[in-house]
Amino acid sequence: MKPELKDKFGTAVPYVFYEGKAFSEIDGLDQLVSQIVPIAPVSIKDRIEKLLAKSKVVLFMKGTPENPQCGFSSKTVALLKQYDGLEYTHFNVFEDNEIREGLKKYSNWPTYPQLYFDSKLVGGIDII
Repeated sequence: MKPELKDKFGTAVPYVFYEGKAFSEIDGLDQLVSQIVPIAPVSIKDRIEKLLAKSKVVLFMKGTPENPQCGFSSKTVALLKQYDGLEYTHFNVFEDNEIREGLKKYSNWPTYPQLYFDSKLVGGIDII
């Protein structure tokens, strides 16, 4: 333990710092736990709907528009680029497996990419 911490807090270890305040030993940790407000879990449906609310057009794809990681995602991005000025948000399904699997159930569409307009599924590359 650093000497300056030992002088300030004594020899009890471990120290947990929360919002700049030190907590140690069982009593201190009990105090810390009593101050922490539990975060309610967010359902996968709520997470998906939050993503869909980010933009009028949302593309769930493998990779990114700059670096598509499958041929179908690449073709979809190329199609969207044809519409000059079209603004859309994308989500790389490789970054979050819970979204990747949950969206298949949410949309009842088993493959990617998935294109949404006004939070409604348009479809995959075969429909687009």
